[in-house]
Amino acid sequence: AAICGFFIAVGCADRNPVHDWNTYTFSDSGFAVEMPGTPIQSVSQLRTQNGLVPVKQYQHKSIAFIYYVSVADFPPDLIESQSKRRTLDIMMEDQILGMNGALLESSHRSYEGFPSVFFSAKLPKDGAELRNDNTLTSVIVIKGNRIYRASAIGLGNQEERARFLGSFQLL
Repeated sequence: AAICGFFIAVGCADRNPVHDWNTYTFSDSGFAVEMPGTPIQSVSQLRTQNGLVPVKQYQHKSIAFIYYVSVADFPPDLIESQSKRRTLDIMMEDQILGMNGALLESSHRSYEGFPSVFFSAKLPKDGAELRNDNTLTSVIVIKGNRIYRASAIGLGNQEERARFLGSFQLL
C-alpha cells in the first residue's frame, strides 16, 4: 500500500507541479514581472531600417511553458515614423509569423496609459508529443521609444498565463 501511495503521489506531482513564483524587478529595463523561476537574461539584436537595435530578454522555461519579456530601445525617429498602432501590428505579425503561428484574437488597448496590443496565436505542431498545439499569448506595449513584449508560450494552464501577464508592470 505504501508503494502504491508513493506512485500515486509521484503521478499527481507530475500533473500539478508546484512552482515558486516570485516577482523580479529590472529597474534598468523599466519593468517588473512574476515568473515561476529565475529568468535567464540575454541580449540580442534586431535589424531595422535604421540599423541594429539591442534587445534585452528575460526568459524562464518550465516543462510545459516559456515565459519571457523582451525590451528594445528604438531610435525615437523610427518610433515616430508611423502610427503606434501600425508599429504594434507589425511587431505582433512578426512574432506570429516568426513562430509559424496563426492569429486567434487580438485587441488594441491602453496598458498603464500606453498604447498596446494583446493577442494570442495558435502555434503549429512540431512533432514532439509534449509540444503540440501550443498557444502564444502576448502583450506588446510602447512606452516612449521603448517596446516591451511579455509572452507566455505553452499548452493549457490559463491560470499561469493570466498570472504572468497580469503581473507585468512598467516602472
